Amino acid sequence: MIACYLEVADGRMSSKTPPRKPLKSTQSVPFSGANISPRAERLARGSQLLVIDPNEETRRQVVAHYFAQGWNVRDAATTRTAIDISVEQQPDLMIVEFNMPDVEPRHLFRTLRSSVEHDVMIVGLATPSPTLSEQAREVSADVVLEKPIDLQAIDAFVNGTKSR
Repeated sequence: MIACYLEVADGRMSSKTPPRKPLKSTQSVPFSGANISPRAERLARGSQLLVIDPNEETRRQVVAHYFAQGWNVRDAATTRTAIDISVEQQPDLMIVEFNMPDVEPRHLFRTLRSSVEHDVMIVGLATPSPTLSEQAREVSADVVLEKPIDLQAIDAFVNGTKSR
């Protein structure tokens, strides 16, 4: 089972299980009207995505999945490269390994968020641990999903945000 840690209005984290039913690309609705947030508009097909993970297989899997959906995807294996790309690319979504080997998660997520000039969505990926809920609260990620990576859970979160 994969748990999603979502920040609720009072700053606490709540744990929810993502839906089991896969999303179909034909279910997407084009954006129109004034009620769509700038963040949601940026998450349309063709959006910029940055995948940050030291594991080459994880990066390959995520890049292939989102490239096939029409995203402009870049990836980085190191924190330094990730920060350089985020400044250059200004991604709309970042999928980030929570425990990069060369930096503390809190510092990594805050640095990545501050490197982008607009409201970027950050999805963290983490190995389950007893302190994950507490750690997820400390970083500025929009959501932290437990590993192993579940692309449907990421899609569900991103698509849920787009429809808000």
